[in-house]
Amino acid sequence: MRTYYLFIVREEVVQQLRDKEFELFYLLKRILKDQEEMIPYRIPCYLQICKPWPKEVLMHYFDTKYPSSKRKKGYVVRGQSFVIRSSYLKIETDKTIPGIFRLLNYIDPYIFLCDFENSDYFYLKQFMNHMKIKS
Repeated sequence: MRTYYLFIVREEVVQQLRDKEFELFYLLKRILKDQEEMIPYRIPCYLQICKPWPKEVLMHYFDTKYPSSKRKKGYVVRGQSFVIRSSYLKIETDKTIPGIFRLLNYIDPYIFLCDFENSDYFYLKQFMNHMKIKS
C-alpha cells in the first residue's frame, strides 16, 4: 500500500531547488508531519513553497466520473482513497501508478509527489515522461 501526498510547487521554488528534490521533500515533510512547535510557521512556510490545489476541479471530476464514490473525508474509487485538501491531494493506493496520475499530469507542470513512509519523492511530469505512459 502506498500513500502519496501531492503538492503543487511554485515555479520559482522548483527553479531554486533544481536537483535538490530531497530538500523539498524534507521541507514538505516538516510542514505536514512535524512537531507542534512549528504550527505558527506551517501555513506561511507552505504558502511560500506551494500553490493551493484546485479543489473544485478535482471534486467536480470525482462527482461526475464516480458519483457514488463520495465519502465523509474524500472519495473511494476501486479500493483507492482520495482526500482533497487545499494544501495537498492524498492518494492511498495499492497501485504503483494510479490512473489519476494521467489526469493530474495536465493540471500543473510542478506537481511534487511524496511517499513519506517509503522516503520516495518525484515530480509527476518527470515520472510520467520517464515511464512513457501515453495520456
